[in-house]
Amino acid sequence: MRLTLRTLLAYLDDLLEPSQAREIGEKISESGYASALVDRIREVMRRRRLTAPDPKSPNSGLDTNSIAEYLDNTLEPSAVADVEKVCLDSDVHLAEVAASHQILTLVLGEPVDVPTRTRERMYALGPTTKPAGSNALVDKKGGSKTDSDSSVSTSIRPSSNGKQTSDDTFTSTIPDYLRPVPLWRRMAPVAVGVLVGGIWLSVVYFDPSIPLGNSSDTGNTVAQIDPGTDLVIPPQDSIANDPDAKATTDTTHRPNPGQQAEPEVVANKPPRDITQLDGFDPGTQPATAVATLPMPAVPAPQPGTELASTTPPPPTPALPEPSPPAVGTSVAAVTSPASVGSSVSAPSTTVALTTPAAIPGTASPPETVVTPTVPAPELLYTSREGVLARKTDEGWLTMPRRTAIRVGDRIASLEPFSAVLEISSLDLLIELKGESVIEYLGATEDEQVSFQLLSGRISLQRRSPDSKTEPVVVGLRLLDEPCRVTIQSQTALCGAELTMAEANAYEKELGEDRYTGGLFVVNGRVKFVGKLAGDVALTGPSWFPLTPVDRRAMAESGEQPPLLTVPEWLDASGSRISSTQRRYASRFENEIDEEQPLMDSIPSIVKSNIPAISELAVKTMVTTEMYDKLVQVLAEAEFLEARNAALAGLRRWLPAAPENRETLRAALQQRFPPDQVDTLYRLLWGYNEDDARNPATSRLLVDWLGHENLVIRQLAFDHVYRLTGQRYDYRPINPANQRKVAVDRWYAHLERNDGKLLE
Repeated sequence: MRLTLRTLLAYLDDLLEPSQAREIGEKISESGYASALVDRIREVMRRRRLTAPDPKSPNSGLDTNSIAEYLDNTLEPSAVADVEKVCLDSDVHLAEVAASHQILTLVLGEPVDVPTRTRERMYALGPTTKPAGSNALVDKKGGSKTDSDSSVSTSIRPSSNGKQTSDDTFTSTIPDYLRPVPLWRRMAPVAVGVLVGGIWLSVVYFDPSIPLGNSSDTGNTVAQIDPGTDLVIPPQDSIANDPDAKATTDTTHRPNPGQQAEPEVVANKPPRDITQLDGFDPGTQPATAVATLPMPAVPAPQPGTELASTTPPPPTPALPEPSPPAVGTSVAAVTSPASVGSSVSAPSTTVALTTPAAIPGTASPPETVVTPTVPAPELLYTSREGVLARKTDEGWLTMPRRTAIRVGDRIASLEPFSAVLEISSLDLLIELKGESVIEYLGATEDEQVSFQLLSGRISLQRRSPDSKTEPVVVGLRLLDEPCRVTIQSQTALCGAELTMAEANAYEKELGEDRYTGGLFVVNGRVKFVGKLAGDVALTGPSWFPLTPVDRRAMAESGEQPPLLTVPEWLDASGSRISSTQRRYASRFENEIDEEQPLMDSIPSIVKSNIPAISELAVKTMVTTEMYDKLVQVLAEAEFLEARNAALAGLRRWLPAAPENRETLRAALQQRFPPDQVDTLYRLLWGYNEDDARNPATSRLLVDWLGHENLVIRQLAFDHVYRLTGQRYDYRPINPANQRKVAVDRWYAHLERNDGKLLE
């Protein structure tokens, strides 16, 4: 019989058979961790002032249905581990589960015997309606009653000679807050609202100062002044009465009020540009409709005459006399168009722009080469669920559904969600997996669409209905290396993965080996072209390494390894996440404030009392480059999962740039004691196999396993376990006496290997 939390609770509540209880008792006595867990369960159940999770709060922890299924032994095996993990990490949840198990044991083991008198008093509280299909006796009048109700039936019958029945007596005993609200009181707010709305509509409708629809021009008796000129426009009434004025105002075309405007017919309308989408550019001001006033006609000037103006014209700058164009120089004629809406027929002015001749002894100005701009395809965010963030000047902001992604946008898909992007013009479906960051680069003459993969995983799927479709060329820049993926077949599925490498030596830059990854082709024909290797043609299922060292070796050998197993993130038929992870994802999405930048809402989610949600918040910090807050997570995080995510993010960010070293030291000095800053800084840079064969370094790492700081113990054990693969029952969060026993085993390991972690 396995020793789990559920069997341990059954053992404590005496639910096991004698043989099973004896077996579990022996296992508890042999395991120090199980003994400590038994003491911990008894201690948290007796602890006073221990809070309880709120079932209505999103941070309440586990779902009540999951707890019920777990206690009833009907929960699916994949979710049992998640429930036990949360209980072991939280005293609140452990106490709730243990107490619920104990209460259910007492209730189900010793059923409560309700006395007959108590049951009859409960029935006498008021008339009840017997549910249909129950075991009831039918009286002579067709009514139904049970045997137990016969003794109290007299208390609910109407009195033959009294004025007040038992129903009235029962109604009078109901408190005021439990009585039904009268109909007039319920309908009063609705009536008041309808009355106020009717008054407001009548005021709006009968008020002549408020325009409704297309108002006529009658009654407009105020003269208007055109702000662009000194002409005074007479009122419409005076124009209607004056035939001469009416004749002069007919130069502008005014629509007939009785004639309906013809709809605009657009023939061969080109496809919408990405900038024409609604909500595409929040900085663009919407176009406003401008009313055109009727302008009186001005007689054309006669030759040799000048127009009289009340305001002097602005001085005309003196232009130099144009020199005659040199031989072979093109002359461009620029004609000033006439003003729109004016009936003044001014003569067109033509200005000849000439290129000055080269002066001896002076350098000619460089030619300006204009590169034709290739229109970028429309890229839409079409996911129905999940969270996709875009980097702006205010920080990372979440994006709404059906939003267009602009050229130059840097977007990130948060863990554990996946973002689906669609380019309908290319029949291309792009899926951005969790913890992935890309930048949309638009299109070039050689690439129909281009992206820059900064980290994470991206899949490309093409399903073209045309059998004679042309290949799609996708530019895929790996960090700063230009690469190209050409999808040659009508139907294809491929994906690229890029994972940043962690620091592995003290203050050592990783160079070109700063990332690992691969290109996976599930089906179809794909051609890959990179800077470090030549052209590689792949036919699914196959794969090609993107790590620089492995890519060179594969290109030199000319071999193509087969794809034996499709990666889980590319397998559409496989299950993405479990039901428990889906619940955590939903709670995490609800915690994110869509109106604020992520830097304002994520730090508060890190403090959640649910380990999985706290871990997702820390991973979001890493994805959205909140490295300045990860040191604070190390110092204040409660759960091991959150600290592991923060450590992994810091160790990938640290060797990326030289200036990150001083930034990290300054952050460590603010959160940790001065005597621990150098130790943490050294541990974050990591150790390699050469360090594990050094006796002094090996001894230092084992000494740090007994350090008082949990972060130092956790970092030291991560390096030791990664290099040796041994645990010796050591856990950084164990009590001090258990850690001491495990550390002694590590010292014995050093003695067997001449003071080295590795032989």
